[in-house]
Amino acid sequence: MTICMQEIAGIRGFRIAALVERSVDVYVSGQARSLAAQGRLVPLAILLAGPGGVRAVAPDGTALSRARVEGLAPGVWERFARGGPGGLPEALPGP
Repeated sequence: MTICMQEIAGIRGFRIAALVERSVDVYVSGQARSLAAQGRLVPLAILLAGPGGVRAVAPDGTALSRARVEGLAPGVWERFARGGPGGLPEALPGP
């Protein structure tokens, strides 16, 4: 499991990015000589930046404090506040 900030998108003076938990599970069967894998992305927070500053909401729309977001991924609030549109998703240090 890794927590990462997805690519920052910009539109009409606003920036948005998702903070997600991603994981990949791989299953190997030596007898059947088969391999299976599955990936998963679970949204944790949506970060928004605009003229009023940075704010975050949970996937259900509930407001999240900076402390709560930083508890998920230390440093992510500041990275998002400094970042511009574009860039690749990046893995972040966990709590």
